Amino acid sequence: MERRFFPLRLRQPVVRMEASGGRPEESSILANNGITVERVCAVNVRQLKHLHVCFFPVPYPQSFYDKASRGDIDAHLLKCSGGDYVGCVSWRMDKDGKEDNAELLALGVKVLFRRRGLGRALLEIAVRGAAEAGARRIR
Repeated sequence: MERRFFPLRLRQPVVRMEASGGRPEESSILANNGITVERVCAVNVRQLKHLHVCFFPVPYPQSFYDKASRGDIDAHLLKCSGGDYVGCVSWRMDKDGKEDNAELLALGVKVLFRRRGLGRALLEIAVRGAAEAGARRIR
C-alpha cells in the first residue's frame, strides 16, 4: 500500500499559542467554548490514555504514552473549563529517514463536543507543530 502525503497549507490560526512558565503549554482556543489546550507531560498523560480508550478500539502500547510524556511524541489535550478532558491529538516526525515528513498518530474529540471546530483546531495544532519542526508534508 502506497503512503500518501499531503502538503502543509497554513491558514489563519484558530488556535492562539501562549507559553506559560514551567507548566505544560496552554492555549486559548475558541473562547466561546471555554476550552484550553495542554501539552501532554508526565502529569497529564493518564488523561491521554483515558481518551484513547474512549476513542479507539485498539489499545495503544504503554511505550506510546511513555514517549508522549517525555516529549518524543508531540501530544496535546483539550480541557473544558469544568476540568474534563474532551479531545486529543498526537503527531511525530516521520521515521522513514525523510526529515520533511510528519505523521499524524491520533486525533479525537468526545461526541458531546463535536461539530464545534475542535477537531479542526486540534489538526491545526498538529500541522503548525509539524511545520515548526521542519515538516513540509503530513500523513
